[in-house]
Amino acid sequence: MASHPLTLESTWPASTINGIPSVVHGILDLTCEPDGSVSLSISVGAVGAAPEDCEYTEFVLSPQQADTLAAILASRGPQDSR
Repeated sequence: MASHPLTLESTWPASTINGIPSVVHGILDLTCEPDGSVSLSISVGAVGAAPEDCEYTEFVLSPQQADTLAAILASRGPQDSR
């Protein structure tokens, strides 16, 4: 995995808990750390929302977990891409 961050950004239709339609914008940042661990940072909010109005979650995968994730993703064939 590259040592520079990989950023995936997407907008999709969603609904609130009460079923009110909305559009959600999300960003997934993947960063490989020098020790082999991988940081996954996810931010989700309304399109154009200020950073303080978004929700943030971060996961740090150990080098072994990162290797497992890489193997799973590498095993996906072109027919699996969406």
